[in-house]
Order: sequence, then structure tokens, then C-alpha cells
Amino acid sequence: MKKIAAVAFIVICFVSACNMFSAGSYPYAEIYKYKISKDSLIDMLELLKTNDSSLVVPEVYRFDDGHHDSLGYWYYIYFYNKKRDEIILTWVRESIDVAYTDFAFVEVKKREEVGNWKEINRDFGRTENKGRKAEFKALVLDRIHLPIEED
Repeated sequence: MKKIAAVAFIVICFVSACNMFSAGSYPYAEIYKYKISKDSLIDMLELLKTNDSSLVVPEVYRFDDGHHDSLGYWYYIYFYNKKRDEIILTWVRESIDVAYTDFAFVEVKKREEVGNWKEINRDFGRTENKGRKAEFKALVLDRIHLPIEED
């Protein structure tokens, strides 16, 4: 019985520790894959914001879309969710297979709060996380009219 408890404890510790070693800068991001160039997807997302100004983060908060580092790997796009009064952080990058582009739903924060970003797939309970992703799908994904590719 002690052996079973010890093995179970080790397995639980190992599985729990995996979160500490998640790969990449955004290990919890919800990533959607599209068969389109990075620049074309960025143009479509920016056009969506141009056509629906309610998605634009108020200028006073200074969340500017674009590359935020010299490497230019991620192109950040911020959306405003008026219903929740929240700012949504997303990014676009070329996929490993250059025929595809990754679009990630990364995190959200209340508009008035400094910092305090909440990561999707990490900081919400299962039900709320599922709801947040469905809301993001309706707010952004469904409106760019591109099929999401399956891995």
C-alpha cells in the first residue's frame, strides 16, 4: 500500500511540475492556425478593427499593435471587449510550416487595471475559460471568415 501511495505521489508531483517547464514564451495561449500569410492575416485583423471601432483599445491606454522587439517574431494585436470592459492581447506569427500562420489568444485584463493580465488556459476555471474562448471566437475569429486549420 505504501508503494502505491508513493508512486501515486511521485506521478502527481511530476504532472504538477510540468506546468513549470512549459515551452515557449506563451505556453498557455490558445493558438489558431490559418492557411494564409502572416501579413495577410494581420491586414484582415487590422481591417476588422478599422470596420468596427468598438474593438479598438482607447488611445489613452497606449496599447499599440505591432512588433515590440527587434526580432519581430510576434506581431501583437490588442482588441477591446466593450461588453466586459477588457483589453485582449493576441499575437500573430509565422507557423513552423511557412504555409500557415498562427494567431494566438493570449490573455485579458480589465481596462482600468494596471498589469494583472489573466492568461487564457491558465487563470480561469474550466467553465469560464471555455466561455472566454467562445466569446473571443464570436468577437474576432468568426468575423474574419477564415477556416481554422486542424493540427
